[in-house]
Amino acid sequence: LTWREIIPRFETHIASIDATDKTRKTYMRAIDIIIRDRGSVVTAHSVERAIRQWLATDDVKSMTPSTVNTYLRGLRVFANWCYRERILSDQVNVNQFTRKGEAHNVLIYSDAECATIVEHFRSRDAELALLIEFLLATGFRINEALRLEWTAVEKTTIVVPNKIRRTPEHFPITKAIQRILDSLPRKGQKVFRFPYSNTNRLTKRLKEGISACGIDPRGGWHTFRRTFQDMLYRAGVDMADRQRLMRHRSITTTIQSYSYTDPDRLREILGEVQK
Repeated sequence: LTWREIIPRFETHIASIDATDKTRKTYMRAIDIIIRDRGSVVTAHSVERAIRQWLATDDVKSMTPSTVNTYLRGLRVFANWCYRERILSDQVNVNQFTRKGEAHNVLIYSDAECATIVEHFRSRDAELALLIEFLLATGFRINEALRLEWTAVEKTTIVVPNKIRRTPEHFPITKAIQRILDSLPRKGQKVFRFPYSNTNRLTKRLKEGISACGIDPRGGWHTFRRTFQDMLYRAGVDMADRQRLMRHRSITTTIQSYSYTDPDRLREILGEVQK
């Protein structure tokens, strides 16, 4: 099958998923600017060749690493869909083309800050406070939490679709997680009432609330996922188990994406070891 035949099918697919219009446009924009030869057959090799040709253009030279990576993520969604649909027999490692920006510190909240944030929202919107507690207790991505339905909550585990293959993964339910689930109203199919289709307003509420607590909002919802990983690290959970609980496909992601580059943080860690 050629690009010309496959792209309309992919466009129909993303029109049916629970995503913002901006996200859908980003996916299609990535294909528009990276894939030039629409008459060629779609293979893992042709996808990688198209990426290399695009990266060599003058247009890319003027882009920031962040912009380049945004388009690469969009094409990765397309490539993963092609693999799930068996259009591609092999997965494409789009991540190998990711541009490296400046090193940055991992953004997390301390235990005291987490408690302050939760307490602030508890008096204003109990369900939003429970959502934050749920993210801190599970490390779920915000889209996974907002899409979660009660049918996926079993007696001892929560069934979460794998981000790439959509195959089920089972996340253990602890007493703390069960307490959160028991506190939520069961008024519909979804565990949390907030719509996933547009999280901008919810993110704005989050940042405003955190600022009102006198805390610097460090990124968006993903900061709670990073904080969850930090809790695992401080509890002495080994890397392999952290990978499983974070549900990363590769342990490399666990190592690279959640490594600490802050000298003060490294000094603290080294000091604990040398006590």
